[in-house]
Amino acid sequence: MITHNNEFCSKLCPETWVMDAGHLETKGDADWMLKQDTKIDDQQQITEMTDAAGNVTKVTGQKKKLSKKEEKQLVKRIKKKLKDDEPLDTDEEEFAIEKDLI
Repeated sequence: MITHNNEFCSKLCPETWVMDAGHLETKGDADWMLKQDTKIDDQQQITEMTDAAGNVTKVTGQKKKLSKKEEKQLVKRIKKKLKDDEPLDTDEEEFAIEKDLI
């Protein structure tokens, strides 16, 4: 937040960062950030969503970035499944389309 009213800012923000002449100065209590981490950990992950029409859809988590080694193994596994005419699961199919394997 950028403001010139220090009283307003100090009531709203428990910690302030002030940039003055190229130097950053922090003021206040940073313990409130530690408490936020526990609040985030306590939240449950949503697995299903229901729209206004009553349709239920499963929510998939965010995909993790594969390392080069894992990516190479996945490509090899997909190519083998395609060669043996085995069905691909949804994630494998999306990856195969992304990498132009099918």
